[in-house]
Amino acid sequence: MSYRPEEARNHECQDVDVECGVCVSQTARSVAELTPGLDLEGVRDVFRMMYPESACRRQAVRFEREYMTVVPRKVTRIFAA
Repeated sequence: MSYRPEEARNHECQDVDVECGVCVSQTARSVAELTPGLDLEGVRDVFRMMYPESACRRQAVRFEREYMTVVPRKVTRIFAA
């Protein structure tokens, strides 16, 4: 399977000029704020549901990383209240 540049980004995102990294990072942070209790498999499931396009798959690790950076802060705030 060869890489084709036109597959690098989801076509819907291209239409509205959304950069993959920014979109995925912001979405992961929002998901973490709303659902801080997900384990890694849950985070992966959410990513697959939100980003079903094959062009988005390479952003999965970024999504996981961003989610996990927010969760410790969110959990700390919950227990501090």
